Amino acid sequence: MPKNRETDVTGDIGAHLAATVLAPITTVESRGETMELDYYCELRKFPGCAFHVQAKGSASPTYSHGMISSLPISRKTIEEYWMKQPYPVFVLMSDVRTGRTYYIRVSGQFYEEGTTETYTFKIPLTNELTAENVGQLTPEILEYQPQLSPEQASQLAAEYKLAYPLLCHDLDQIESFLEIMRGADQHAQVQAKIAIQSLVKAGRLDSSRLEAGLIDVFRNCKDRITQSHVLDILVALQARDAAQEVIKQIDRNIRLYEYEWEHPEMRHIRISTSCSTAWHA
Repeated sequence: MPKNRETDVTGDIGAHLAATVLAPITTVESRGETMELDYYCELRKFPGCAFHVQAKGSASPTYSHGMISSLPISRKTIEEYWMKQPYPVFVLMSDVRTGRTYYIRVSGQFYEEGTTETYTFKIPLTNELTAENVGQLTPEILEYQPQLSPEQASQLAAEYKLAYPLLCHDLDQIESFLEIMRGADQHAQVQAKIAIQSLVKAGRLDSSRLEAGLIDVFRNCKDRITQSHVLDILVALQARDAAQEVIKQIDRNIRLYEYEWEHPEMRHIRISTSCSTAWHA
């Protein structure tokens, strides 16, 4: 029977988002609607290193204190099935409005026993998975493989992160770079610019999130020195999407220059309004 309920639709979107974000590092095999888990996955780099996924999605998830709540899950399923799996089980919760997905591993560390029929996992927003950082999940998957010793898992994880840096971006570092460029400390901006350029040159940074954030800073910043630093970074990132914004900014600057050098009596009200709008756009 075709699904037409809103919860079915958001659930399907959540499952799609989970499968998509995991695809760069794992095979993703659907378990079917009759199973208690959505996906069986194996790491592409390490065949046989497996894990299970339960995907959830909501158009109005609950956020609180830096956490996103999963949808309610049967305690019986968690305790009698998921906890007894030889391979790790992860819950991936997606906000289908933003397209963002967060994860948590099912374990006694993150689960509280109780008398209610269902349980809701509290997932830290720092546990976001994207195409840029999904490789950061690999060490945790390897750590809980029954066939690997802790030493083997640690060694494989280190080798993976070294070999695939563009799948292992640090989102906190990227946000830190953006906060610096949004701010007014131009010495810090120079240091951030040098750090970013060095990472790009070493082949360890290629972030669309960073690029989009920098374009937004460039568009809204009124300080020309900051704009210059941001533009240098965008050039290092080879950010093609920045080209149109640069052209618009040049046009705004020319119009403002022409207006301010015009004799006051020659300034037309429409020109004044246009330049003011261009400056604040």
